[in-house]
Amino acid sequence: MKVSKILGSVLLTATLTLTFQPAELLAQEPATPEARTDARTQETRYVLGGATFVKLAPAFINALGSLRIFPSAVGPGALISRSGALTAAFPITTGAVDPSPVFAVLDHSGGLSLATVRNRASITSFIIDSKTGQLSGLVTCDSNLVGRVPLFNLRLTQAPRINDLQMTIDDVSLTLTSGAASALSNCLGRTIPPIEIGSAQVRAMLGPRL
Repeated sequence: MKVSKILGSVLLTATLTLTFQPAELLAQEPATPEARTDARTQETRYVLGGATFVKLAPAFINALGSLRIFPSAVGPGALISRSGALTAAFPITTGAVDPSPVFAVLDHSGGLSLATVRNRASITSFIIDSKTGQLSGLVTCDSNLVGRVPLFNLRLTQAPRINDLQMTIDDVSLTLTSGAASALSNCLGRTIPPIEIGSAQVRAMLGPRL
């Protein structure tokens, strides 16, 4: 059975996102007082919700198929078709954003289960921390808790955009960390490389200032 058909029949969740500005952007200061942003916009904002969408890389999909690893969702995440590509969607449950310089911590619900004929590994309770540049999650192996592990390295290709209502980040590259690859390999009895998972888009709804 083709991997695309396998993935099309199951739900899949694997979240995340990162939020920080490139160093050269953070170093910029307004030239005049008139150019300075209102101080209110610099205050930390509570995150009400939102979603992260991960467009899955073909190499990741093919790797799962060749290793005979079958993914499924830990709700409420889902695998959807978005712009003609297999995309994992993950709800953002809570978090906080410091607008300038951008520093954010975002929590997501749901997770991803990876199974072979004999073993099952699950990664859940994702947290993105922009200071570490990683997405972490709880790892369980055959229902036994391994612990919280840095799962994905995150790399921005463009700066986040923030207005009074939401924070938007596009084209965030997600790569499996060596630690996560080792933990999953040990659990599933397969050699999983630190492979690129895909690219993410973040849509975080901003609430009151803290």
